[in-house]
Amino acid sequence: MKIGTKLSAAFYLIIAVIILTTILNFGNLQRIEEVQTQAFDHRVERILLAEEIRYDIAQQGLFLRAYFLERTDENLKQLEVFATQLHENIETYRATSSAQSMESVEQLERFNEQFNVALRKAITAIEAGNNEEALNYINDPLDEANAALSQIADEIKEGQQIGLQMAKESNEQALGSSKWSLLLALFVSLIITICLIVLIKRTVTQPLQILYKSAKHIVEGDVSQPDIQLKQKDEIGDLANVFN
Repeated sequence: MKIGTKLSAAFYLIIAVIILTTILNFGNLQRIEEVQTQAFDHRVERILLAEEIRYDIAQQGLFLRAYFLERTDENLKQLEVFATQLHENIETYRATSSAQSMESVEQLERFNEQFNVALRKAITAIEAGNNEEALNYINDPLDEANAALSQIADEIKEGQQIGLQMAKESNEQALGSSKWSLLLALFVSLIITICLIVLIKRTVTQPLQILYKSAKHIVEGDVSQPDIQLKQKDEIGDLANVFN
């Protein structure tokens, strides 16, 4: 093999290792980016949504009791505002839910509907001045529906937090994999470089030193040196044959 071919092969081999390393690390980075997107753009959003649902539930229960104690338009308006927000947040949760989350969505909708039915009856009783009947609605079906809604919201939040932790662990694994891939590529590159240095030294540097010493003897007039024993079939081997 000619010297130029050897050097070209060595160069192309190093380039191939660099390209392979780049591809592997690019793939890992893509995976990390996907995990981060899922974790922070989806799960965090759903955790915040669960918090909003939990807050709406608490506020509508608060303003229902406020309206029972003080029948004002402001209390009724705030009650309607938080009931509407709760309905909208549940709809948003449905729109962003996977098939596995549909059970919790249906539970939210069912208990929210139960709350709304009992709420309308309680408001009617309050406006009719039937406080005992209104209190029965507040303490029984409304409290039960509110408690169920709060529990479901807490379960949603807990589930998303677990998913977020799993995404974090997956992200750490991907980072670790990327680091190991990089270290492996560097190690392989180092081994290949060492092998190439040894190969070049044996096939180029050492034979050139032998030819240099032989040429020096000839310049000094010493032509009694033995033939140069090089078995290389390249330019250096041809040059050695010329010296012989």
